[in-house]
Amino acid sequence: FAISTFVCLSLAFIYATVKKPVYLVKSNILIAQDDSNIMSGMGGFGQLFGTSGYVDDEVFVVSSHTVLRDVVKDLKLNKSCVVKEGLLKSREYFKKYPVDIVTDTDIADTLSVSLKFNLKVDEDGVASVEVKDSQKDVVADLENQKFPITVETKYGVFTIKKTADYKEGESLKAKLYFSGYDDAAESLKEDLDIYIASKKSNVIQIEMETTDVDKAKLILNDIVKYYNVRG
Repeated sequence: FAISTFVCLSLAFIYATVKKPVYLVKSNILIAQDDSNIMSGMGGFGQLFGTSGYVDDEVFVVSSHTVLRDVVKDLKLNKSCVVKEGLLKSREYFKKYPVDIVTDTDIADTLSVSLKFNLKVDEDGVASVEVKDSQKDVVADLENQKFPITVETKYGVFTIKKTADYKEGESLKAKLYFSGYDDAAESLKEDLDIYIASKKSNVIQIEMETTDVDKAKLILNDIVKYYNVRG
């Protein structure tokens, strides 16, 4: 019993250490109805015959693939970098990642799969890269590479480069993810909850659960920006 208790407490401590807190980030959009719409001046009759549907239409626009794709492209959400920082700890970088993937913009426009680059770099800057696609097929496997690393796959040519935040003389283990703008937009949509704040409200609520509040704020603000551009 004592051993069982010790194991349970150890697992709880590890979980609490590794598990990151999740936050709910919210944003609101106030929808101004067109006064020229004859139904907008009819009070309850207007709501009965369709002005409430106007807000429903705007929810569709806010959550549309076009708007979310613009956000993905602007913030480069089709790329991410997760760096291993200890035995059980990893950190996802949003802006200041140590290495970056560069490729032709046409590839991000048309790529229909997600690619995972498993990168290992030793203290001397010698790297190995294994690339798998969504079907977990290995599409590239390189050893004894120096930066910049050119990776040729059946999906196109990718270059892994150091950034200004790369720490020379240190080993690095990272997973780099790259997907097309369309796939990334669909993934973003799954992370969002977009709805009318209340039954008689002209306010659209956008919510996102996240472990990175700053990133979520940028995303929600960008959604509002590109909704206004489309509007």
